[in-house]
Amino acid sequence: MLDGEQSVSDSNVEAAAGTEAPPVAEETQAAAEPTLEEQLAVAKAQAAENFDGKMRALAEFQNYKRRMERELQQARQYAAGSALSRVIPVLDDLDLALGSLNGKSDSSAWQAGVSLVQRKFRAAIEAEDIKLVGAEPGQLFDPAVHEAIVQEDSKEFAAGTIIAVVRHGYQLGERILRPAQVRVAK
Repeated sequence: MLDGEQSVSDSNVEAAAGTEAPPVAEETQAAAEPTLEEQLAVAKAQAAENFDGKMRALAEFQNYKRRMERELQQARQYAAGSALSRVIPVLDDLDLALGSLNGKSDSSAWQAGVSLVQRKFRAAIEAEDIKLVGAEPGQLFDPAVHEAIVQEDSKEFAAGTIIAVVRHGYQLGERILRPAQVRVAK
């Protein structure tokens, strides 16, 4: 009886093992291979990451390009300012020459010629974006753009205001080539 029972139970075990073994193998295969939806989600995530990286690189490049253009413009201004700052003393001499002639009637032709040269020099430097620094008698003294040559008592002007401009100042863009040299009231 044992033999008969054992053969029945062996066949049951074999039958049971035969039917249960394949589903376990299929479950492990299903867990090992992602579904199409999972593959699509992974591909979308990688595409979004790649797109984000590309956009960051593009933004970095555009920022680099703007920075280089700005630095190039500053270098040009510095070079122009350096070269043109040698012309400024010539303008000072013209200003002094014209100032010494005011009121003398016998030198009107000479004064007109020097005045013409002065205007041409000013036009040439203004074409290079060099501008006069604002300094007028009665204007408040600004140490960022003015240089006080002397402080003196004044009944006509309040303390801290410009009495007279000794030499004009010049500015290239935001850079002060030379501050205006002024006399200031105490």
